[in-house]
Amino acid sequence: MPIGGSYDARLHFNGTGAVEVRFTLHEPVTTLERFVQTAQGNDLGVVTDSPICEQIADMPVRPHGDRIMTIPLQQPGDVRRVTTETVLAPGVYPIELTLLGDRQRELDHLVTWLVATQGPATHRLRVAWVWSVRSPPLIRADGTTDPSVLADVKPGGRLDALAAALAVTTPIPTTLRIAPELAESWQRLASTVDPSLRTGAQELATAAAAPRNQVLAEPYVDVDRSAIVRSGLGDALTGPNGELVVGRTTLGATLGVRLDPSTAFVDSADATVVDQLTRAQSDRMLVRPSSLGPVDSASRFRTYAVPGSPIIAAQTDDDVLALLNGPQAPAARAQRALAALALIALQVPDDTRGVVLAPGDLPVSASVLRPFVAGLVQHPLLQPVRLEQWFDRVGLARDPDGEAVTRDLAPNDGAAAPVSAAHWRAANANLDDLRSLVGAGDPRVVRGERAMLVALAQGSDPAEVGAALDAIGSDAREFLSHISTPSRTVTLTARRSQIPLSFTNDTGRAVRVRVTLQSDKLLGSDGSTDISNLVDLPARPRNTTRLLGVQARTSGSFRVRVLLTTADRAIQGNTATITVNSTVFGAYGSWLTYGALAFLALWWAHHIWRTRRARSAPA
Repeated sequence: MPIGGSYDARLHFNGTGAVEVRFTLHEPVTTLERFVQTAQGNDLGVVTDSPICEQIADMPVRPHGDRIMTIPLQQPGDVRRVTTETVLAPGVYPIELTLLGDRQRELDHLVTWLVATQGPATHRLRVAWVWSVRSPPLIRADGTTDPSVLADVKPGGRLDALAAALAVTTPIPTTLRIAPELAESWQRLASTVDPSLRTGAQELATAAAAPRNQVLAEPYVDVDRSAIVRSGLGDALTGPNGELVVGRTTLGATLGVRLDPSTAFVDSADATVVDQLTRAQSDRMLVRPSSLGPVDSASRFRTYAVPGSPIIAAQTDDDVLALLNGPQAPAARAQRALAALALIALQVPDDTRGVVLAPGDLPVSASVLRPFVAGLVQHPLLQPVRLEQWFDRVGLARDPDGEAVTRDLAPNDGAAAPVSAAHWRAANANLDDLRSLVGAGDPRVVRGERAMLVALAQGSDPAEVGAALDAIGSDAREFLSHISTPSRTVTLTARRSQIPLSFTNDTGRAVRVRVTLQSDKLLGSDGSTDISNLVDLPARPRNTTRLLGVQARTSGSFRVRVLLTTADRAIQGNTATITVNSTVFGAYGSWLTYGALAFLALWWAHHIWRTRRARSAPA
């Protein structure tokens, strides 16, 4: 409030016996650390002026029984009045409000703050509110619903309360951090399974679509990025079908919003995460303070350079956020956090700085949010903004030489991904095989694609994830088992010939399989030892015959093993054995014999002719 105005305290009294309230003003606090001490009732500092007492009976009454205590504020040099407090300069002044009974008996007391200003600031403190709506996967990797997360999205649950509280933040720009899997599954269950979930799902969608709000691009599920990269699965994050691309597409389609990947919020970051963010086209990163090295308090409310990276970093201010919690009345907690923000603004009033408040995955009470949001909207020192606007307007911290302040990244704890790279890649290969068999839109493929994404969720049960990934290969083998070829006997009468194979396709759909003949007595039609062909089988008729070209290497009777596999031979289906009777080299041998006899006959005829001619010649 401006110096020379008045301070209004809205008070509510419970019980009886209270007679008057004593107002005591202390010297202003100048650091956030000192402010936190005063918030705990400690180190309130010197009393700056004589306390003022006012009878409760003389206070104006407001609706719901509240009463208003008004304290006029005067500037130095003004004529002193009994019921006026002198405020020397702009600042944040601790106030004690003491409830008194008869004979000045103290009944209760609280500490709050008076924020004195000289009017609106030239450079108001930018305040970004980042609201997280996240959870473990609502639909797990095996396709079942997680009962604990389902309880959270039901009316009255944690996530339902989060979505409802978003309506309270409507007056200010809000940045939303929403788990794509949660949004997608919540909407799906609300529309197909449980109509009681629709209100929360709609509230979330409405907040995301609000023009003043920003929605961050997030991985499909909440992942430990460092653990995934260290496990050799970096492409599972940034690849064409990775967590970031699918998450962005899913969230945009589910909520009907466009997502900008340039600004990312990661709870924990190290060099590997920064590299992945750069690959994902992010150039601004918000992290928790524990991920960044220490910094001078004068530079705390700015952005920072990251070693060896073009990314600009900023930290959430969890100390200020913590002031919204506690046993105090909701309005007192909101006023406490607003006073702390005002203190930060007044520390360097002629420069643009900012604070990012990012509650975790627990809802902030609406009874706290309402006065806090109202205070932000009306505050002369504070300006609420989206996170992208925050980065645009809050400059880099610089050292005395004018160089950008660089903050090192804290080391990561070395946690492991919930699935090994070998297991994940094997499942991905099986998924490719399944897709080649049944097509990209088949429910089994869609289920497998989702399992690959959900398998990387932070905190997933490795056994549960492993079983879900193994099910992809099982689906492919089960499908392939409905295609068969019977054992039979064939006869080859020529060296180059064709073997007819009959196939029964009981899958109910057109399919392509690889057929491989295994025998050391046959060659492929091209002369190679790899006798393998891709065969397209129609859905109807069920029974189809195909001809496979071969070259016989010998005569006689021998067995040939027939294998049905996926196109890349990774997954094997049914097998059969055919018996081949080859007469190729029997006929060929006869022709050789006949040729040899003809040659001998010609040779003997020629020999006899020459002999007779020699005898008949004259001596």
